[in-house]
Amino acid sequence: MQQRDDDTVELEGTIHTVLPGTMFRVELDNGHLVLAHISGKMRKRFIRLVAGDRVKIEMSPYDTEKARIVYRVDSRSPRPMNPGKRSSPRSMARPGQPKKRAKPNPTPRRGSGKK
Repeated sequence: MQQRDDDTVELEGTIHTVLPGTMFRVELDNGHLVLAHISGKMRKRFIRLVAGDRVKIEMSPYDTEKARIVYRVDSRSPRPMNPGKRSSPRSMARPGQPKKRAKPNPTPRRGSGKK
């Protein structure tokens, strides 16, 4: 447990339950359960959290039921950032579909226009 100078306490815990609205139930190392939300920096960087992740949280010593998740502690097994999305560029063909070819740029021909 670390006391920061701006009256917050920093602790570590494990995400117990994922709740709607980017809220999480976090179990602290001492066994307490707190309701936590993601900090703005983590939300901005699209840090994804799942049940079982180790996290660092900040909480006020005056309200020990609520907290803010400020850091996801590295786990041994890395996860893909967007498991449902393709990581290939759009120019590559999709599976099962033929590759699209670029159309040649039509050049104006002399003498083909009607007078």
